[in-house]
Order: sequence, then structure tokens, then C-alpha cells
Amino acid sequence: MKNIIKKLKKITTTRFMWLCILIILQIILFIAMASIFSSRISIALEVLSLVIAVWIVNDKVTDTHKLAWVVPILAFPLIGGLFYLIFGRQKVPNKKNIRFLKLKNELIINNRKEKPEHIDEQQRFVRIANFLEGYSFNRFINTETRYFGEAEEAFTEMLHALKTAQKYIFLEFFIVNFSYMWDAILEILKEKAAAGVEVRLIYDDIGCIDRLPTKYFMELKKSGILCIVFNKASLFLNSYLNSRDHRKIIVIDGKIGFVSGFNIADEYINKLPRFGHWKDSGVYLEGEAVQSLTAMFLQMWNYDKKYDSNFKEYFNLEQTCENTADNGLVQPFCSGPGSYQRLYEYVYLNLIYSAQKEVIVFTPYFVPSGEFLDACKIASQSGISVKIVYPKVNDKWYINLLSRSYFKQLIEENVEVYEYLPGFIHAKSMLVDGIVGVVGSANIDYRSFYSQFEVGVFMYNTQAIVELKTDCTNTLQQCHRITLEECVRPRRLGIRFLASLFRLFRPLF
Repeated sequence: MKNIIKKLKKITTTRFMWLCILIILQIILFIAMASIFSSRISIALEVLSLVIAVWIVNDKVTDTHKLAWVVPILAFPLIGGLFYLIFGRQKVPNKKNIRFLKLKNELIINNRKEKPEHIDEQQRFVRIANFLEGYSFNRFINTETRYFGEAEEAFTEMLHALKTAQKYIFLEFFIVNFSYMWDAILEILKEKAAAGVEVRLIYDDIGCIDRLPTKYFMELKKSGILCIVFNKASLFLNSYLNSRDHRKIIVIDGKIGFVSGFNIADEYINKLPRFGHWKDSGVYLEGEAVQSLTAMFLQMWNYDKKYDSNFKEYFNLEQTCENTADNGLVQPFCSGPGSYQRLYEYVYLNLIYSAQKEVIVFTPYFVPSGEFLDACKIASQSGISVKIVYPKVNDKWYINLLSRSYFKQLIEENVEVYEYLPGFIHAKSMLVDGIVGVVGSANIDYRSFYSQFEVGVFMYNTQAIVELKTDCTNTLQQCHRITLEECVRPRRLGIRFLASLFRLFRPLF
């Protein structure tokens, strides 16, 4: 009994719990006030709901996204309208968006290189590279690439690379947790900072809200580590609460970079087994393409206000790998609310529609838009093998319930859906025809495509793609293909209703 009381006390005293309680209380208060005065303002509420619905219909977002919000708003005028005002308006404050665009010009466009001459412009995948260049994301060759199909392998390489830093280290993660993994990284960061290496860290406030102390960034500062907590959570409801920094980036001296799907916590490297074997992935870059990661990090570092006056020192470092044998196309990119909204999804859709033989997708969560579902169905009906690999064991039961509700309609269109039997697959990647793909931080869901800041690396004909192809082959051998019969098995009425209810509010997932 004492242990139960101790655990309850620990849970109820966390900042995350208090934030949840305060938000719930504010929602209850809003509904209660509306109910009390419902006789007087019922017409006003109906008019407000209609106005919001018309506003959404005329917005620039997709029809699927519009429908996903209009239905709950009209069905539940109080809750639906409130949720849209808080979570549906996936925009950044105007002054921040203006600064973001200015930084894009200064950091990305001004450091643009000439297009690689030997890349065949007739290749069907070049249109994706051209599309990304339209958003100022440069394409590179002269970059060594390596793919890691397990976070443990990437972590070992990360530690080795961090020890080589001479001038600066940039880290940006959604979650940083007290753990063996963080202790090993932090020890190196402190040593490097003491030796005069510039060390900067960005972590997301919501991502770390129940993992790090509120003032942890001040402790890091004492060790010489500069730190920014992204989008600190407010105790009051606001429309920016849902805009999170979900990126995972490491940059070392502008020469070596990592992009991954995993955070800094022990579950990602299987030192804290909770969901069977945790499979994650990442990609290593060395050479010219790393300068794009440098630009992305500095853009986020200066998101709130101007910290740096001179960016050139971070780009004038001597590049390596000029004569590397890995001369495939490498193109890091990022997405997020505001200027880059849905960019990640556009890349995925472009890849699917460019496929001629096979599409393989790894994702831990699957809450697709109508456009993504249609792309998978059309590709499958065109004779292309579409394979979606999803975890057998999931860390979030409600998202798992919602995700699996889409499997039946996919399988009916001959899309192959697989369960990763060893446990939880947290990797986020897409491989097309075995020669082109993306590895990054985005899930197949509304949060990643609409409201969160994400990062990915588009690659064509690189060593990392060869290794990703091998990993896909090996992973599929550890999977079970879900049949239509398994999808139509009778389920309890309450479970079916809950899944349908979650679909009404799928933009929240």
C-alpha cells in the first residue's frame, strides 16, 4: 500500500500532471460557463461553430483535414470549436514565422551550391529533388552516407563522432531523459565544452516535461553547454501548445551529421525493455550535405529571438569527402507549421507516385490523411507492391486502436500490412524501388505532417539506401502479414465505437 501511495504521490506532483490538470480544468470551466448561459448564447454558439466551419472550408489545408475538423465542430459545437481553436490552427506566431523566413534566406539560400552536374535530370526521382529545391533545400553529392537499422549501432557511432569535435557540437532532440544514453553523451559534451568547443542543445519542453527538471537548462549552462527549451508549455490554453520540435539532429563541426527517429533515452537503445525489442533507425552524413543540417539547427536556435550575429563561421569550415565513392544524391530537408507545413507528406506522396515496383514504409503510428491513403491504394491498384510495416506492440494504446482501424480498407486494396513481431518498430522511413528513400523523424500522422517540426534526408542511389534496402529485407522476415480475416474479426461494440470516436478527432493524433 505504501508503494502505491508513493507512486501516486510521484505522479501527481509532476509538472506534466499539473499541466494536464490545469488544461482539463480550463476546458471544464469553459463548457460549464457555456452550459450555464446556454439559453442566452446557444444561437451565438451555433453561429460561431458555423463561422469556424466556413473558415476551415475556405482554408488552404486539404479537404481531408477540413472534413476532419468540420464534422466534430458541427457535432459538438462546444468541444469541437474549442479543440480547433487550440489544436487545429497549426500556425506559428506571425513574428516568429517572419523571422523563420528571414533566417531561411540567410542560412539556406545564401549557402546554396550549384546543382551536381552528373545527376541525370531525366531520372523520375529528380522531380522530388527539384521540388525540395523550390523550398530552398539544396541537393548534394560528395557526401558519405551510412544507415543504421538499430539505434544501438547509431548511438555507438554518435559517441565516437562527438569525441572528434574540434569547433562546435549542435544537438536537437524532442526528448532528453536522465539515462545511460544521456549520461554517456553528457560526459563528452562537458569535456568538449571545457576544452573550448562550442556546445549547443535544443530540447522540446513537452517532450521532456516529465523527464527533466524545469530549470535543467541552467544546470547545463554551468557546465558550459548552451541550451534552449523549445516552446515552453504555458499553463493557459493557446493555439501554439501543439507545435512541437520533434526533430532529432546532431551536427559536429559542420562536417558530420546524424538524423534519426530516436530520442535520447534508454528505451531507444533497448536498455529499458518495455515493448519487446525496440527497433529504430538513423542516418550518418559526412561531407557537403551536413551544411543543410547546420542551417536547420541555427534556424531553430534563432526561432524565438536573435541570438547570433554572424553565421558564416559555421559554414566556412573545410568540407570533407570531396572524392567519396558515395556520389549519390543527398538532400536534407525539414518541415513544420507555417512555411513548411505538409512538406514531409508531399515528399512521401511524390515518392509513392514515382514508384514503379515497390514501396516499403516503416512507421510506429499510422493515422494517414485521405491523400496518403489514396496514394497507397492507387499505387497498389497499378501493380506496385506497397508494404507498410507497423509494430506488433505499441507504446500508445489509443493511437494503436486508431491506426489499426485503417488496415482493413488498405488490405482490401491489396496493400500489404505487416506487424513487426519482436516488439515495437519506431523507425520512420520510406524506400521506393530499392534505390531512393527517406529516413527521418516524421510519423505517418497528422501531428508530424501538420503541427510538428520534423527533419528528414532524401537520398537517391547512396550507400545508405543500399543498407536501408538490406534492413527492409531482414525486417520483413521478422514480420507477420496481416490478413483481411484478422481485420474483420468480431470486436466488442465499445472498442469499435471508441475507434470511430478517435477518428473524429484524428488531427489531434
